[in-house]
Amino acid sequence: MAKTFISASISTGNTIEAGHVTQSSDAFTGTEAYDITISGSLNIIGAPISNFTASRASFTNGIQSFTSTASIADLIVDPRGDILKAGNTTTTPGLCYFLSGSNFIEANLGASSTVSGSMNNLLGIAVGTNSGTDGMLVKGFCNHNLNTGQAEVGKRFYVDSNGRFSGTPNSDPTLVRIAGYTIEGNGKIYFNPQHTTL
Repeated sequence: MAKTFISASISTGNTIEAGHVTQSSDAFTGTEAYDITISGSLNIIGAPISNFTASRASFTNGIQSFTSTASIADLIVDPRGDILKAGNTTTTPGLCYFLSGSNFIEANLGASSTVSGSMNNLLGIAVGTNSGTDGMLVKGFCNHNLNTGQAEVGKRFYVDSNGRFSGTPNSDPTLVRIAGYTIEGNGKIYFNPQHTTL
C-alpha cells in the first residue's frame, strides 16, 4: 500500500528532520510508493505520462492521450478529450475519419466504398497531419471550422461527406449517424459519435 506524506511535525520553530526530506526524495524518485494529492495545477513538460488519473482536471493544450505521449498543441483543432494515436495515415486537421484495420479513412457518405465504415466504425477527428504522430480525437471538444453545415448551438450534427458534418440528417434513415453537438457558433463542438446508426 502506498505511503502518504507526513507533515504534522513540520512547523515554524521546529527542527527539520532527515525523514522530512527523504520522504519527498523517495516519492519523486520512485524509491517508495506515495499517494500524492495536488490542489491547484500541475504542469508537466517534456516527459511521458503513465498511470495518470485526475479528478475535474483540465489538460494543458487539451491533451489526454491513450499512448501517454501527449505533446501536440494544435491551434486549428484545439482538441480537448480522448486522443488515439494509431496507424500512420496522412490526415487533414479537423476532418473526420473512421478506423479500418490499421488505417484511418475519410468518412464519406457520398461514396459506396466508405458508407459502411462511416456508419459503423470508430470515428475520429484528425488533430494534425498524421494519425500515429498527432493522433485522432475520438471523444471530446474541439474546433471544427471545416463544417459545411454547422448545426445550431445545442443541436446535434451528423456524419456527412468528405470528412465533414451536417446539421441536417441524411434523407435516408439508414445513413444517419449522430456525431456530436455544437456548443458555440464559431465552430466549437462536442464530438461524441453515436455507437450505432439510428
